[in-house]
Amino acid sequence: MRGPFLFVAPLALLALLVVATRLASAELEDRGDEDRGVVDAGVFPTPAELLARARVELARPTPTRADSANSGRPDGGEGSARLAQVAGWLRQASVLAPRDFGVHLMLAEVLLRQGHPAEAVSAFQRACLFARGPGQVFPCSLRLAEARARDGQYEGALGEYNRHLDIGNRTKEPDLFVRRAEVMMAMGKLVDAESSFATAIALLRRASMPQEHETATLARALFGQAVVMDRDGRDREARQTVWRAIALDPTLSVLEVCDSAVGESTDRVANLPFLPVGEVDYYRGLAQLVLGESRLAMEAFNRFVASGRQSPWRERAEQHLLALAAAGADVPSESARRGTVVAAATLEAHGPLPAPLIDAAWRSRPRLLEPCMAEVPRHVTRVLRLPLLLEIDGKGIPRRVQVQVGAAGDFGLAGDWRVFTTCVEKRVLAGLRTVVPGNMRRTSVRIELVVAIDARP
Repeated sequence: MRGPFLFVAPLALLALLVVATRLASAELEDRGDEDRGVVDAGVFPTPAELLARARVELARPTPTRADSANSGRPDGGEGSARLAQVAGWLRQASVLAPRDFGVHLMLAEVLLRQGHPAEAVSAFQRACLFARGPGQVFPCSLRLAEARARDGQYEGALGEYNRHLDIGNRTKEPDLFVRRAEVMMAMGKLVDAESSFATAIALLRRASMPQEHETATLARALFGQAVVMDRDGRDREARQTVWRAIALDPTLSVLEVCDSAVGESTDRVANLPFLPVGEVDYYRGLAQLVLGESRLAMEAFNRFVASGRQSPWRERAEQHLLALAAAGADVPSESARRGTVVAAATLEAHGPLPAPLIDAAWRSRPRLLEPCMAEVPRHVTRVLRLPLLLEIDGKGIPRRVQVQVGAAGDFGLAGDWRVFTTCVEKRVLAGLRTVVPGNMRRTSVRIELVVAIDARP
């Protein structure tokens, strides 16, 4: 009995499968026209259609900040949503056409505009694999270099720039020497950066009738050379070079473009405005310092320091900030101030840093907190005792600052003081520096400041 049963069972299963297949085929025949209509309607677009759709969307004007505010959206909300939609189309196209240079290149550009440089690097790398001819290979490699630099991959970016200059005609690409120098400087290679800037300047000055973009590139190279000199402690040379740059670009428009544009064109090097992350704030700070715009210079250097990037030039920027503060660059007008710090005393210091050194640091910065005095609540009309807790590291730099709201009876409701206390904490973090005799471990400090309040309404 077992033998015939084993023979009949597969036949029965095969018959059932045939019947099911015929039923499915009949159903598909009945829906054939409908399915063809769906395909024709573009539910399954081709890579070329997706790429064209992305190009059209990217060509539409991007809403301004004012437009975003008027529409009730947060800044860049609509633009961000559009970029995300375009990125989705291009990712779909890259799956359907994995060897398409144009698809990968445009996806990389969109990712860069979205602020995703690491993903952009991967997309540029895929694009460059399928680049054909100098018209695709060189622009793609250049954009890969800039994406690497935006992601902090300075060694990789420098390698791409060097490859360009080794292969290409050096006399025709001073822009590349400028970009290479900027990356070198961000890496701390001052000597190499100055040499690369000097080469770019020499090439640009040979042009008998420089075009507009060449003049802009020369100004940018001079700004960069000035920053090299400043960071090397050659203040006088730096100022003279800044003035030469300003003579070419009085409105600092080169720095504005570098600050605001990611750069999307790949047909000419000059259409790729770019500086390593945060560097443009240092450039602008130095330029404003030379122009005598102390408050603007302080704002720019503060942005550089506050960017969080581990730059080898952070300490130099802090030196500029201390000098500007000592000169009163950030002091508001008398009419705006509601109080003055008249005394500062270290009450406790747990750690190797002695209290006299901490007190000396406060005495060296008598105007440190004056920009915050306009934020003292209006109902306060008497002397204010301001308790602070600090953590100071082994180099004399505050790493944590806390105003003790509620620790004394001088404070009213915490909400009344939020703007003032936040200002105090930020100012102390950015500006208080204690001279220490060598590296030490951290010191916990409790300080009390006495603020004389102006009782005038």
